[in-house]
Parts: sequence; structure tokens; C-alpha cells
Amino acid sequence: MAEPDTGKVVSIRGSVVDVRFDRHLPVVNTLLRTGPKGGLVLEVQAQLRIRLVRTIALTPTQGLSPGMAGQHTGAPLQTTDGPSRPHPTPTDMRHPPEPRTTEK
Repeated sequence: MAEPDTGKVVSIRGSVVDVRFDRHLPVVNTLLRTGPKGGLVLEVQAQLRIRLVRTIALTPTQGLSPGMAGQHTGAPLQTTDGPSRPHPTPTDMRHPPEPRTTEK
């Protein structure tokens, strides 16, 4: 796997953010961090061109602007597995929760 790289935000349309990388393009489902203090989390959804990825913001995009750095983490989005999770996350759709039953 290529070493994580830093890209630049080129386009923001609501929760859809395009990020350009000059060296190593992140693969689909890779986690990116950007925005003030790296607090904005993006997940790569598609590789559009040889140096451009389209991402979906998993946190609000307020404060994000074109030209900001986008750090490629080199890892996918990770969730914890366990019974305490109240709602399924996008990565859980392959393994939906079992239906709840009420016993009398």
C-alpha cells in the first residue's frame, strides 16, 4: 500500500467533497481528514480521474473551503462491533442487526 499523502480540497457541494492528490490516490472507502484541526471526516466514494477522488462528508462541512489540505489516513472507516450500538452504520449494511423480539 502506498504511504498516506496530503491532497487539496477542490470542490464542495453540500456533503460531497472532491479532493486532488498529486502523488498517491486513496482507494475507495478510505478515510480522509480535513478542515480546521483535521476535525472533518471524509470517506472516499469514487476515483474520478487520475488525481481526483470524490468523497462524502461524515461530519458537517461548515468551515471547509477549497484549497484546504486533505490528509489521507491510509485506513478505512472503522466502527466498533458490539451490542451497545443503537443504529447501524453504513459499513454495517452487510450485516444488518437481528430484529428485536419481546418475550412475555
